[in-house]
Amino acid sequence: MSASAQTATGSDEEDEENQDIVNQIAARFGSLQLAPDGKLRYLGTPANFHLFGTDRSVAATTNARSQRLEGKRLLHRLELDQAVDPSLENHLIKIYFAWHNASHAVIDESTFWLARQQQTEIAEVAGIYSEVLVNAMCAIGASYESRYHPDLATFPRTLADFFTERTKTLLELELDSPSVSTIQALLLLSSHESGNQRIARSWLYGGMAMRLCFDIGLHIDTTPYVDHGVMSATESQARQTAFWASYVMNYRMSFSLGRPFTLDGSEITVKKPTPDTFSYTELWHPYHRTIASNPQSSGGLALLDVISAQRINLCETVEPIARALYGNTRITLKTLQEHSERSVNAMLTWKKNLPPSLDVRADYAEDVVPQVLVLHLEYHYLQILVHRPWTSRRHQPVPAQGPGYRHARKMCIDSACDMAKILGVFERQFGLTRLDVETAQVLPSAALILTFATVSQTQVEQRQMSSTANEKESSNRMIISHLNTLFRALDELGGRHSCAKDHLESLLVIQQKWNDMHKQQSSRSKKRRDANAPPRTDLLRAAKRSKVTEGSSLN
Repeated sequence: MSASAQTATGSDEEDEENQDIVNQIAARFGSLQLAPDGKLRYLGTPANFHLFGTDRSVAATTNARSQRLEGKRLLHRLELDQAVDPSLENHLIKIYFAWHNASHAVIDESTFWLARQQQTEIAEVAGIYSEVLVNAMCAIGASYESRYHPDLATFPRTLADFFTERTKTLLELELDSPSVSTIQALLLLSSHESGNQRIARSWLYGGMAMRLCFDIGLHIDTTPYVDHGVMSATESQARQTAFWASYVMNYRMSFSLGRPFTLDGSEITVKKPTPDTFSYTELWHPYHRTIASNPQSSGGLALLDVISAQRINLCETVEPIARALYGNTRITLKTLQEHSERSVNAMLTWKKNLPPSLDVRADYAEDVVPQVLVLHLEYHYLQILVHRPWTSRRHQPVPAQGPGYRHARKMCIDSACDMAKILGVFERQFGLTRLDVETAQVLPSAALILTFATVSQTQVEQRQMSSTANEKESSNRMIISHLNTLFRALDELGGRHSCAKDHLESLLVIQQKWNDMHKQQSSRSKKRRDANAPPRTDLLRAAKRSKVTEGSSLN
């Protein structure tokens, strides 16, 4: 045996003896590990925590106590320490669950109420309950109420702003040792800030929530940890709900703002919401109290898991084309159009394959729940976003390819009209003031499309069935009526969310501006036609010659 072969053999034997050690060094992927604060966090192998083998410490419970004490001191310093009646908190939380969480599931309601009843440190450590989360929920719930409360001196802060400021103050402490409830509070803060037209803060809080998802490891499947008793099934479920809520919000904000996506789906192993028999037995009921009851809204199936699963699938369907349309500057128009056509077909298939429980029928039965209507509003909104870039004739591929700009305009107008119809149903069943802040963000796009349609009269070009003058006039009136519905909704929501008020004012300015532009362009076109037309005397002579020719032919 040669010397080199002997050396290689010796190395192999040595490596075999230390295989476990080598495997630890060579490991690529991370796992949940106990961090210095005593909480489970996702740490990759470069952090070396998988080698330390630390035991669970008492740091987490100690931190929870110190945060409560420091939180009280901070609230007192900022004059935010007014005593809040628990009944008021419960009222605002019930509003939150009925009108916001039902459409955008962030928190499991039964788990939260149980933890609130017990208010144990174990629930706080597990991230199921915290004062930060309670205040964030109250802030969202307060946005459905009057601006001030007679028993709580918050002026000049509104009731919603009072709870928002408390949330931000306590959040600053909780970020030292974040948990699932921290992520949930950040998502609610993002919604609140977006509703108040503080876009930068909304984007920041949503991004922080997604970043913390990877810090805590919400993106990985925790079934093995439950099986080995490392965490409870309740905590695992809360983690799953919070992750997919962050996932959807990340895409929703990126879609609406046209900003880059940052998720790598290959790293996500946590299971998606799986509808089970419970999803079809749990009921949703409208919560009224101070809001006038609507006799038509008696409630129906909650369908939270069913809707969450379908919303995630819709985001995954739209994400590739949204990324290409609004972020890829190098893709060719030919490739982009092909990509768009495939994505649109996938979206149509998604809608066609919705389970019967999520179908929005033409008669709109009285048992429809708001979250189903919200899901369909989001679908039509995404159809508008996908088709908008193709509404210009100059943005089409050369040579011509695909259905063309007229089809894109028609799809946008039809989707906007469908949104207005669904909004009308929501108004009749529940009242426009009960629309959640996330849904309020999608209405301006539909209103913009219908403003374009009424100004440019392009709906006459798109609706080929409207061949007679009466049909065209009826189509025009219908679109104006739908635009009025959207404007009214934004006006109603403007009292609660400044973003709706700002959007409405901007849309009215755009409408007037486009009207003026359209009139100027029409006037210039008429002048060009008149300039190119033959002189009137030539027209009269041609008409006379035509009559003479007709008379001769008859003879």
